[in-house]
Amino acid sequence: MSVEGAIETARRSATTGVVSVEGPAPMAENLAHTASEAFGVASRWYPSEFTDQLDVSVTLIADGPARFSRAFFLEQSPWPMAFQARYDQVAEPAQTASLASTLTHEGYHLANSLSKTGEHLSSFRDRPVAGRVYEETAARLVGRCVLISLGQSVDLNRVPEVTIDQVNPENGARRQITAPLPAEFVSAVIGALSKPHDHDDYSGPLLYLGFYRTLFHHYAGGADVIEPGTEAAQRLLAACDRVGPDVTQVPVELLAIGGADAQTPS
Repeated sequence: MSVEGAIETARRSATTGVVSVEGPAPMAENLAHTASEAFGVASRWYPSEFTDQLDVSVTLIADGPARFSRAFFLEQSPWPMAFQARYDQVAEPAQTASLASTLTHEGYHLANSLSKTGEHLSSFRDRPVAGRVYEETAARLVGRCVLISLGQSVDLNRVPEVTIDQVNPENGARRQITAPLPAEFVSAVIGALSKPHDHDDYSGPLLYLGFYRTLFHHYAGGADVIEPGTEAAQRLLAACDRVGPDVTQVPVELLAIGGADAQTPS
């Protein structure tokens, strides 16, 4: 659908690259432009042959729930991703960039699904929790790298705090571990996730949020916010270059930084 043809409709729409947006102007045009730029940035971390084959559509509404759906394993391209977002989610440039980052996060999952990479690698066939945790950790990093590339700051506090209950199998003693996660805990979890069918003791969402917060803490030098153009931003972007194209590098990255015990870069 072309911009020229859509503008003649009652609701304004904009199409840029792989993204089409339906909603009032200039919201639609701004989001289409920002999201197209975001996908252009994110393509360096996607399976390259699939980036241009995504068909992303967003409908802006005045009120109601935000919604999202995506298709998997379709026989023909382009592969659709459909979003519904409210006007108040694109009222300011920072909000528009944040929504565009969310689109690329979900696009990352779809591209990995279609290319049988990420959690769909054969090496994760009998380790599904490991694959899911590592891909989601990478997707969150990619989304934040997109924000940095769009000139926006990244706030760690946009992600929930994480506390994990650990039980000692020998004596039943419990302790609570809060992200950023200590090195010995990270090493133990990665060791468990490397074994087939040995995942029942771990919650996937807690792990990927904990891993993400641990990595962010390191790249940010212990700060809660990473600003564009800083050394911390460069560390974050370099990490995306490592883990985005290959989620098996997530545990390598975590072990390399030494968890929360490591000296954070300044």
